Amino acid sequence: MDEIELKFLIEAGEANALIRHAIALAAPGTRPRVRTLRTIYFDTADERLAEAGIALRLRRTDNRWVQTVKSGRALASGLSRTEEIDAPSPDGRIAIDRITDEALREELRKLLRPALLEPLWETRIKRTTVQIEADGARAELAIDSGTIVAGERSVPHHEMEIELICGTPADLFAFARRLIPASGVRFSSLPKSARARRLARGKPIEPPPAPRKAGKIAPRAGDSVELAAKALLRDCLGQIAANVTAVRVLDSSEAPHQLRIGLRRLRTALRLYAPAIGSAEADRLGDEARWLGRAVSPLRDLDVASAEAAERARTAPARAGLGMLAQRLRKRADAERVIVRRLLGEERAQMLLIDLAAFVEAGDWREGNAAALDQTIEDFATAALDRLWHKTRKQGDRIDELDAEARHAMRKTLKKLRYATDHLAPLLAGKAATRFAKRLRKLQDRFGAMNDAVMFAALLADPRIDRPGEQRAIGWMLGATREAADLGWPKVRRGWRRLDAAGRYWH
Repeated sequence: MDEIELKFLIEAGEANALIRHAIALAAPGTRPRVRTLRTIYFDTADERLAEAGIALRLRRTDNRWVQTVKSGRALASGLSRTEEIDAPSPDGRIAIDRITDEALREELRKLLRPALLEPLWETRIKRTTVQIEADGARAELAIDSGTIVAGERSVPHHEMEIELICGTPADLFAFARRLIPASGVRFSSLPKSARARRLARGKPIEPPPAPRKAGKIAPRAGDSVELAAKALLRDCLGQIAANVTAVRVLDSSEAPHQLRIGLRRLRTALRLYAPAIGSAEADRLGDEARWLGRAVSPLRDLDVASAEAAERARTAPARAGLGMLAQRLRKRADAERVIVRRLLGEERAQMLLIDLAAFVEAGDWREGNAAALDQTIEDFATAALDRLWHKTRKQGDRIDELDAEARHAMRKTLKKLRYATDHLAPLLAGKAATRFAKRLRKLQDRFGAMNDAVMFAALLADPRIDRPGEQRAIGWMLGATREAADLGWPKVRRGWRRLDAAGRYWH
């Protein structure tokens, strides 16, 4: 039977509150059911089944053993789709003959020949379940709290699963919107068997929070536009979700930087694929990403400015005011971090994660767009890059006339072109693509120096900074960054002309 679930990580103390929320969605008179589950996972010593994406287990519940084999597992945005085949196991032993799917049964026999199955990992879980209903859809909410065991190692694990009984995957996300954990949205990206496998290898069952960079998501020749768009949007969501968590728990300047990049990549992806996936919901998600990016930007700017002041103080120790200025900017950054963390935990930011996951995994993209989604990515890529290049070229042709605001606008256009090129260039690989990407990256970096000068001027125009030493330090920093910007502008103009001369490699 096919099993569709939406999974989230939760904190140990959140179970009771989530169950109370679930009861409000349950049919009248429905009561939670509590069971103790002991699950033993079997594989060969060299883990052939796990490598093939198959989980084979025995689970004891209600005083009986059940054998289950799961295959085709795909966890993306917390959504899991698997084929699950259960069979009673009165003797508490694994028996391949009990697998009713002939093809899967034969695949296991081939994988196991001549190896022997062994009990490798185990989970001991207290599971509380409630059946919930809304708008004609029905699902089972399961709150799992317990322990994952591998050899001598054991660690606690807490998870929320919403399994679809009747309805569509979109209904799972509708339920999730009503059941967001107090700790925030953290999509579960691994099944319990994979977590146990990590534990057996001495790794944490969940990678600790850390800033996450963009993945290398390049479509392959012959991929459909739908496949390519989903892959890119999933990676954007993964980058955003990971960095939302990282900003909330880590004192890291890299996390807000990567969060802002993820939000910009998302907006670029939505625009890039708009001819195939454009909709009111896509536009709304882009607007929400812009809102959140603007909310995070002050923190990122303060992190950059304080680090720049501290570095200049280190290399020019005679300028004592720079050290004081760096400390003041760091305090402002710390205060801004508190504000951003609070915002990221609030409903609007959390709903962006759920809504984006729902759009990617359960959105009705094909309504009116089937032909555009089914075309090959090669045909689509040429037109998409042409659109971005046309806008960039329009600004670049006037580069000698651009004022500060127009320069900033061109910098943002170049970023969009770079994100699209990073995504699509490997599809159209060649020396021309490599040359274009290198020149584009260098040009964007040079535009960044222009932006830093404007950003520093805005941040340091603070009447509260009234100490003479700090004021002198501000003047020195503004002068230094302005001079760097002025000296760099001729390089920007030359960089644009070199990029323009590189030609449209996608043709």
